[in-house]
Amino acid sequence: MNYIKRRLAIVTAVMVTFFLNGCASVVSSDTEVVIKRDLYGTPHVYADDVKGLFYGMGYAVAEDRLFQWEMLKRMARGTVAEVLGAEYIKSDQLARAGYDPHQIRQQIEALPQDDRAILKGYVAGYNARLQEVLDQPDLFLPIQFNEFGFMPTFIDEVDVVGVYIRTIATNFSDANEEIGNYALLTELRKIHGHEKGLALFNQLRWVNDPKSPVTISDDEQIEQPEKNLIVDRWDNGLVPISYSTLSKHRNLSIALHKADGPNTYPIASNLWIFSPDKTEINRAVFVNGPQYGNNVPGYPFGIALHGAGWDAVGASSWGLPLLNWGTNGEIAWGVTVGYGDTTDVFQVKLHPSSHDLYEYKGQWLSFSERVETIQVKDNDPVKIKFFSTIHGQVLFFDSENNTAYAKKRSWQGKEVSSLITWLRLSKVKNWSEFLSLGKSMPLSMNWYYIDKNQNIGYAFLGHFPIKSENLDPRLPTLGNGDYEWQGLLDFQYLPKVKNPSKGYIANWNNKPQGNWNNSDSLIWGQVDRVDVVGDYIDKHGRLSLVEINDLNRHASYQNININYFKPFFLELLGHPKISKDIKTAAQLIIDWDGRMMDEDGDGYYDAPGYALFNEWLRLALHMAFNPHVPEPFLTQLLQVNELRGAVGTMALLNALQGEEAGVKQDFDVLGVDRVTFMRNVMQEVLKARKDKRFEQMLYPVRTHDFSVETFGGVPINSPSEAMVIDTYMNRGTSNHQVIFYPDGVEYLDVLPPGQSGFIGPNGVRSPHYDDQLDLYANFEYKKGWLKPEQVEKNQSAVMKLRVR
Repeated sequence: MNYIKRRLAIVTAVMVTFFLNGCASVVSSDTEVVIKRDLYGTPHVYADDVKGLFYGMGYAVAEDRLFQWEMLKRMARGTVAEVLGAEYIKSDQLARAGYDPHQIRQQIEALPQDDRAILKGYVAGYNARLQEVLDQPDLFLPIQFNEFGFMPTFIDEVDVVGVYIRTIATNFSDANEEIGNYALLTELRKIHGHEKGLALFNQLRWVNDPKSPVTISDDEQIEQPEKNLIVDRWDNGLVPISYSTLSKHRNLSIALHKADGPNTYPIASNLWIFSPDKTEINRAVFVNGPQYGNNVPGYPFGIALHGAGWDAVGASSWGLPLLNWGTNGEIAWGVTVGYGDTTDVFQVKLHPSSHDLYEYKGQWLSFSERVETIQVKDNDPVKIKFFSTIHGQVLFFDSENNTAYAKKRSWQGKEVSSLITWLRLSKVKNWSEFLSLGKSMPLSMNWYYIDKNQNIGYAFLGHFPIKSENLDPRLPTLGNGDYEWQGLLDFQYLPKVKNPSKGYIANWNNKPQGNWNNSDSLIWGQVDRVDVVGDYIDKHGRLSLVEINDLNRHASYQNININYFKPFFLELLGHPKISKDIKTAAQLIIDWDGRMMDEDGDGYYDAPGYALFNEWLRLALHMAFNPHVPEPFLTQLLQVNELRGAVGTMALLNALQGEEAGVKQDFDVLGVDRVTFMRNVMQEVLKARKDKRFEQMLYPVRTHDFSVETFGGVPINSPSEAMVIDTYMNRGTSNHQVIFYPDGVEYLDVLPPGQSGFIGPNGVRSPHYDDQLDLYANFEYKKGWLKPEQVEKNQSAVMKLRVR
């Protein structure tokens, strides 16, 4: 029986007790697990106990995503080189540096029985399906295993948590730029002197820009304790950092995130929620677009859980045992990344005669040591040593300056509990429970809320350390024991709001509220993509559902930079001493509506003003910062990002605003008055383009690519399976919409390309491999079902698992 026929049949699988990875089947002898697939292949899992419920989920994940999960597991545990060879040694090293599996196993073993049952059940279900595949590979083995030349392996509980840590915790809540910031400050002081160097540093790494757009209005923001307000302190006792150590820091950032410097880390997801008085249907409407990359198969995994205290439908990141987005009929929830400051780097002094010791509170302590062995296909194994101080794992040794740098995470030791916390979100029934659970989330996340009573809400979550008042939070901390964390910020001070007076909540990873400071790695400023959302909402009165859906399309094609600079081009246009060519170019930029579209289908963006503005911005950044900032920091400032705020673009805007900027401008980076600077830049742009007419200055269209690789270039599919949509869209990897009507909740989502990543050994794809791609391209949704009668009416297949 081939895959498609089997999926359309009602199958009863009777299994005997077995041991996989040293773990017996965790479903009791009289437990029946039922998996009902809807018309788009979404599995609805039914079971009466926790182990059975997550057994069904693990089984469904292995059915749909076996090769993807095999590679995610290997990517997270650092075992890719074992099957794909030496080119993945670096990826494996990065993975193993992220966490200690022994510590994770200790956390798992300390879980309460019911929580442990979640992981046990998930692992057993996944492994049960894998055993079926191994028993009948000619029918069930995904073709990618034959193409890459290895077989799938069983998972354990540490694998599950490891995937969670690598894809969510370290990817979205582990950024730190304190080493880079310190090196930048040091170089600026060398070039410009103490005061001027610090002034320029403050213009490039500001602590708080009061003009930054916020999610919570000032009149509803949570007051902060004084020690958490703006500071401008010095680098007490730090030893200078060597260029080689800075290079290692940059290389690590590039390896993890393909770029280095503030605002280059993954900053994911948008959201807008409307209260009833903002919509024509007089109902609250929730829309969430999580952004975490486009792949084949996709990262979001549709799932519904019914039984053992759960009754929810939604989607999970990477098929992990949690629901990041969804509804349980009482509330609905979603998430964007918060990027609050949950990590610090500590500089420790090494012993002058032995680098095996470091100084702490007047004593010389030994580093903790962990040895890992990476197996490498067709090569000898590679051994790696990881060292830790009392603060955390050592990132770099700076032997030139007799120091080492260790990272401390506020969520260290809470990785497993944070996964369980996120899963419990799908059982929350009201705002009070929502906030109570949020206290337990250590990662920096924005959680969002809507309920059947038409309430809407938002909470900025995370365990944020209280740092010594004698330090600048942008820089590393001296690790001699004098400047330790003073605890964690109390939950009462975290930004949160219910039913805001303005009638909506909008967020695109922007600042939560005005008095919340930047972290060392995310610099909030005036240039922020959330303004695209806010401007659209503010131009409408009560929005129709058509207008709400159009907001996603509108934001997807909007250049986020142009509107902030148009006033300066208008000023240029009105100046009497500006040439005709410059005024013509300025007018084209002013006339451009900011849309990045190819409506005539010629492969080029339609507006010449787009190309003109981008060329101007690139050159303006170069002319403003090149004379004052050395490499490698100049590269960070010259980045033109059309999709989210880049530090250089924000710093340039502040410089052009001068005294009107929210960030004090004590260092003149322009060198001339604003109009002269604008004119000089445009003159250079036109010189470079003198052989072309303005209307021919068009940019080729950027396509919306669905990759077959995940973190570190690790493949999750065959190279030939990459997909493309014609024009890039700055939007969610998936989209989720929720409305509570009097007769129940309506949950809609789209998870491209499709629910399943399965391609059989004969090359036949699952019918749900890419059946959501056209929906996504057309900004459409599919329905998700919660009530039993809805699931029954829309099911395409049923599988019953009775496990002993």
